[in-house]
Order: sequence, then C-alpha cells, then structure tokens
Amino acid sequence: MDDKIIGLLSAFHLMRENVATSDMTTPNPEVAEHLVEVVHDTAMNRARCAEALLIAALWSKKHRKFQMPHELNNKVRLLV
Repeated sequence: MDDKIIGLLSAFHLMRENVATSDMTTPNPEVAEHLVEVVHDTAMNRARCAEALLIAALWSKKHRKFQMPHELNNKVRLLV
C-alpha cells in the first residue's frame, strides 16, 4: 500500500478514535504532509478533499504545535 494512503488512513483512525495505539505511542508528524499530498495526487471528490485538508489542519494543531504543511493554505484556497 502506498505510504500516502497509509498516512491518510492513520490520520482518519487517530482523529476518529482520539487515541494512540499501543504500537504507535508517538504520532507520525508527517501525516499532515501526506494528507496534503493525497489531495494533490489522488482523484477525490471535493468533500473528501475538504475532509483530508481539515484533518491535516487538526493534526497539525494537535501534534505539530500549529505548524501547518507548506501547501495546506494553497490547497484550501483552490478548493474554495
């Protein structure tokens, strides 16, 4: 499975459950970047793109101390 898709699935799981699994005690800081890349590289509808970008922002807020991925703002502006 592609690393970007794994990052997307991990972010959905962790944000939904709001817990870290026992084998992943520290969240992967690159999840937000993977989500932004998935929006760019994958054919998804607008709702899924918006969800992925929202999760990237929430992930960054919680796990990266508000350090947002470089391309996040551009992707959000293009989506709007």
